[in-house]
Amino acid sequence: MSLDFPWYLRKPCDMDQKIADYALSEGISVQRARELARKGKINAKRVGRSWVVMEGSRRHVAGSRALSEQSQADLIEYLNTRSFRHVSGHRKARLAGRVRGLLVSPNPAGMLRDFFSDQGTISGLGGASIVRASLAGHDDFVRDLFTNMEFRENLPSPDAVARKLHDARVLRGFSVEQAAHQSGMPLKEYRRLESKGEARLGNITAVAAFRALGAPLPAVIKAKRFEDSL
Repeated sequence: MSLDFPWYLRKPCDMDQKIADYALSEGISVQRARELARKGKINAKRVGRSWVVMEGSRRHVAGSRALSEQSQADLIEYLNTRSFRHVSGHRKARLAGRVRGLLVSPNPAGMLRDFFSDQGTISGLGGASIVRASLAGHDDFVRDLFTNMEFRENLPSPDAVARKLHDARVLRGFSVEQAAHQSGMPLKEYRRLESKGEARLGNITAVAAFRALGAPLPAVIKAKRFEDSL
C-alpha cells in the first residue's frame, strides 16, 4: 500500500517554498505566481493568508507570454554582455530567473519566441541576432548557443574577477550572504572579493569561490592578494 499523499493533502515541510521565493526563482512577479497558484497551474496551497509552493512541484515554464519592452531590452543586453551589471533590484532577479530557465530548457528558442512574440523586426547584432534566429525557427542553432553559454573565461584583472563572480552569484540565485556561506568565507571578505577582486589568498580564494558557486573555473585568473585585516 502506497503511503504517498497527493500534494494537496500534504502538510508544508521545510523544503516547501513561500510564494515570494518561488516567484524570485522563476523570474516572475509575486502577483503572477499567486495567479498561477489560484488557477492550479503550480502545486501550491494556502497556509493562513499565504500561499506555499509544495516540494517537488512542476516548475512553471517561463516564456508563456511576451515580455515587456524593458524586460526584452534587459535580456538582449545580457545576451550581449553575459553580465547582470546593467540591471538592479527586481529587474535583476527577474532577468536572472529567465536566463536560468533558458540555460536548462531543452528548447530555449521556443522560450525566446514566447518572450518576443509581439515583436516585428529586431535589429542589431549579438543578443538581437540570437532572438532573430529563434524567431526564424533555428532551434538547434540556438540550443547549441545556450549549451555553451557558460564557458571558461580569461579574468586578467581584479576588476574582471569581481565582475564575473558577481554575475555567477546572480545567475545561480544566491544572495551575498548565501554565497559567502557557500564559499566558507567571512561575509566582509566575500564582499571585498566580489566588489574589488581582492582576497587574502588572492587567486586561491577566488578559485574556491567560483567552485563553491558551481561556476566554470576561469582559464586565466588574476585576483589581488591583500594582507591587511578587515
